[in-house]
Amino acid sequence: MPPRLGARFRPDGWYRELSKPSWTPPNIAFPIAWGILYLLMAIVAWRIYMADDSVWRSASLAAYALQLMVNAAWSWLFFGRKQTVVG
Repeated sequence: MPPRLGARFRPDGWYRELSKPSWTPPNIAFPIAWGILYLLMAIVAWRIYMADDSVWRSASLAAYALQLMVNAAWSWLFFGRKQTVVG
């Protein structure tokens, strides 16, 4: 999967016009929070990758890769295809 695949689909005008709850965080919170989360996930994945080979190591890295693919698919569905219900 190419890096930043999910980042290709960003919110635009239609997202700003959505009816959102009053407790929705400001838009600036999302890139900060997601940036920190992805940095921490990458550090953990690297630490797992560097661990001794085991079934748990392989399963953990596979789960991490699956999570990245699902997250990219969500961005494509929600922001790219504008499928708010499915996303």
